[in-house]
Amino acid sequence: TPTLTSTPTLTPTNTPLPTPVPPPPPGEQPWLPVPNPACPGLGGAIFATMGQNCGGTGTSFDQTEIFPPQVLRDEATVARPCENGRTDGGLCYRMWYVGTGPAPFYERAIGHALSADGITWQRVVGPLSGGAVFGSSGVVGAFDRDGVSTMSIIRVGETYRMWYTGFSDPTTIAGIGLAESTDGRNWTRVVGPEGGNAVLRHSGIAGQFDSGYIVAPSVILDQASSELPCEGGRTSGVCYRMWYEGVATTPAYRFSVGLALSPDGINWTRVATLPNGSTTGPGPVGTFDENNLGVPTVIKDGAIFRMWYEAANYPSVYTTGYMVSTDGINWTRNDPNLPVWTGVNDSINAGGFDYLWAVRALKEGLNYRLYYTTSTRPESTRFGLAMMTPGAPLTSVSVNHLLGTYTLNFNS
Repeated sequence: TPTLTSTPTLTPTNTPLPTPVPPPPPGEQPWLPVPNPACPGLGGAIFATMGQNCGGTGTSFDQTEIFPPQVLRDEATVARPCENGRTDGGLCYRMWYVGTGPAPFYERAIGHALSADGITWQRVVGPLSGGAVFGSSGVVGAFDRDGVSTMSIIRVGETYRMWYTGFSDPTTIAGIGLAESTDGRNWTRVVGPEGGNAVLRHSGIAGQFDSGYIVAPSVILDQASSELPCEGGRTSGVCYRMWYEGVATTPAYRFSVGLALSPDGINWTRVATLPNGSTTGPGPVGTFDENNLGVPTVIKDGAIFRMWYEAANYPSVYTTGYMVSTDGINWTRNDPNLPVWTGVNDSINAGGFDYLWAVRALKEGLNYRLYYTTSTRPESTRFGLAMMTPGAPLTSVSVNHLLGTYTLNFNS
């Protein structure tokens, strides 16, 4: 039992120390799956496609697949009510997700659900076809004419801002756009400066990581500084940072993660550290992410940027990797380089492939949440939740006060 005095020094006592607990395997994170008790028979899922009796009723746009769960920790207000119309100012978790319709095109649209605890969800029936809250623009020549997909949503003041992927036809991913809402249900598109009204499009340059298309943005609102400059080296003012997956289809199908910076969330400047234009490429030969990594989710946690990402190796086994960075540009993998969350870690098996992909992270105090999609397409029909509190709590904590000196006692 070490004693901490006001000097401050550590003075050991004669109290025997408890038997040390073996540390976890290198690279492992202590995630624990959290089931939704309102979804029995689904292996611990917290949300599922329409018809599986998990997450409420009233929609049809999401009858075939769902992915990925984008969750925002928010509050319930009159302007932004939560489940059952609750407006008490209490905690409200808001989830947006992509749902797909029937064959042959599986048109993608975005839905919405609400929760008081982030575990038990209630669907929101949106104003668009099938109960979606956001869908294809239908505008000839627009990058999102025929569908919308993977998105990133943050709240800025009283406005929700959503960066999303668009389909210019049923099979062509054509860029990333921006839409805004004051209630999370009714959205207005923001005209972007790129082709088809996108705010960012693929480079189309041979040899670049995003020569084929870009998808799956992850955006945070940050402050530019001398330590963390924004576009053009700017060191003050607002800075939006977007990490996204870029795909090259020749000479082989590969995906990596890139970064773009913006003063307003509309006009973006790419940042490159690797010759192919990306900031993060595949891992060392023989590791789980040696071929591909993408669909990033990034949070700024104090001075550290944390990224969880989808990794794939041959023959297309999908797992979740993890990296850290102090500038959001140069990233450090775990050592040894191992996945931190895989399909064998939970009990959800929605089909023939028990993989995990399209994860989204959320920080709450000392705790972390990881929302994820189980199984890959075409069997991505359920969402899971895992929670983690790193480290171990101190025990036998007490404090003594004597003549202005406080002594804190604890077992570690």
